[in-house]
Amino acid sequence: MISSKQDIVTGGQFSQNHYHRQVSVGNKVPIDILTDAVAPSSFHDSGARFDPSKCHPRTRVQILAKIMRWIVGQDEENRSKPFMWLSGAAGCGKSAIAQSTVELCLEQGILLASFFFNRTDHTRNTAESLVATLAYQLYYTFPETEVQLEILSAIKKDPLIFKRTIQRQFTSLTVQPLAAYLSKDSSTQRRTPFLIMIDGLDECKDCASQKSILTGLADSVRSFPTCIRVFIASRPEHNIKLSFVSKCLKGVYTHLTLDMHVESQVYLDIKLYLSDRFAENTGRLR
Repeated sequence: MISSKQDIVTGGQFSQNHYHRQVSVGNKVPIDILTDAVAPSSFHDSGARFDPSKCHPRTRVQILAKIMRWIVGQDEENRSKPFMWLSGAAGCGKSAIAQSTVELCLEQGILLASFFFNRTDHTRNTAESLVATLAYQLYYTFPETEVQLEILSAIKKDPLIFKRTIQRQFTSLTVQPLAAYLSKDSSTQRRTPFLIMIDGLDECKDCASQKSILTGLADSVRSFPTCIRVFIASRPEHNIKLSFVSKCLKGVYTHLTLDMHVESQVYLDIKLYLSDRFAENTGRLR
């Protein structure tokens, strides 16, 4: 028979154990909060984007070279501008250029993070998961460094940080962690900037969110412009144009346009692509 004293002790232990179980379930650790907020399908190498469009070899050479010169700081005219906006009509190759740029930066070790919007995918057609996805990639780009410590610390201090403004999220989870990392080593002060790629901004379904993304990133990056390059690809929709000409983005971006009606290089690229495919198919038939 269990004594009344044992009943009290057992009851106390039960209450204590129950309390700890509630804490572990109800209060996630920072890395779990971060992971839960990510949109994996937006990654440049996501399985959801299997075999993404990219520039055919020997095509779009000039524009890719121009973009890369800007990223690495070799474009004298636009070196001080941390933003590049690539605009063009649907189907003119913006996403292919974005994908190829990401892969080039990955090869050179200067890709920080990427996010590919898609209006038909509910996990990546809003701004809700943007910064979490960028921060997640940043976290694993710099293992066992101040970057990871800063990101986890920011989430621990504010578990609801992903409900804050884009500017607040981006500053706390991207700009400040990267700044902390670079400040530890003087040799990194003059290094090549890192790239953040955001493709298909027009496919973010809320126009207000599109504006908040642009202004939020601009406000954050302006305070630390030398180590981050932000590449935005989108259709030239009216509200996006208005954001780029606003006071917030004035003087901090360079603009590239793709127009299939005036860019003769497009037709040369199409000709080269079709010629290569024809040669490839002919070879298979032999």
